[in-house]
Amino acid sequence: MNSSSLKPLFIYGAGGFAREVTCLVDAINRITPKWRLQGYITDNPKEYGREIYDTCVLGAPEEIIRAKSGEEIDIVLAMGTPKFLHDKPARLRKIDPAIDFPALVHPKISLDMDRIRLGEGNIIAEGNLFTTDINIGNFNVINLGCVIAHDVVIENYCVLGPRAIINGEVKIESGSTIGAGAVILQGVAIGKGAVVAIGAVVGMNVEPYAVVAGNPARKVRCLAPED
Repeated sequence: MNSSSLKPLFIYGAGGFAREVTCLVDAINRITPKWRLQGYITDNPKEYGREIYDTCVLGAPEEIIRAKSGEEIDIVLAMGTPKFLHDKPARLRKIDPAIDFPALVHPKISLDMDRIRLGEGNIIAEGNLFTTDINIGNFNVINLGCVIAHDVVIENYCVLGPRAIINGEVKIESGSTIGAGAVILQGVAIGKGAVVAIGAVVGMNVEPYAVVAGNPARKVRCLAPED
C-alpha cells in the first residue's frame, strides 16, 4: 500500500511504553496497513529532538496539533498510569475536536469483536484472551497475556498489568490499576481509582481509592483522589 494512503499517527509519550506502543502499531500494520507514524509528542521539553526507532520526538502536543490543523490525524496515548491518561483526550480535543483516538488491538490475541464492546483509545497488547459479553470503555491499557472472562466491565482509564486474570462478572471502575499477575475472583467490584497490588488475589469488593495487596487481598492504605 502507498504510504500516502495511510492515516497520520502521533504517539503521545516518549518513554518505554511509547516504544512498546510503536511495536504494537508495527504489528498491526504488518497485517492490515493503517497508519504512517509521524512522530512522538510529549509535555517534557527535555525529550524534544531525540529519536525513537529513527522517528523524532517532535514537541508539545498543542504545537504539533495546531500545525496539523485541518488534517485528519490519529493520536495514541502511550501512558501506563491512569492519572496521566484521564485529562488528555479532552485537552487535545479542545485544540482539534476532530482528532481520532484509535483502539490498538494486537493481532495475536483471542477476541471475538462481535461479542465485545470496545471503546476508543484502548491499547490491547499481545497474548490477551477475551471470552464473551465483555464491555471495555475508553482509554484503557491491557498489558501482555491477560485473561478477561465473561460479562466483565472495565470502565475508563484503567491499567491492567501483564498476566492479570479477571474472572466473570467483575466490574473495574474508572482509573483503577490491576497489578501484574493479580487475580480478581468472580463477581468482585473494584472501586474507582483503586489499586490492586502485583500478585494479589481479590475475593471481596474493593472500595474506591483503596490499595489492596496479598492473598487473600487486604486493604493496606487509601489514596487521595488526586493521587
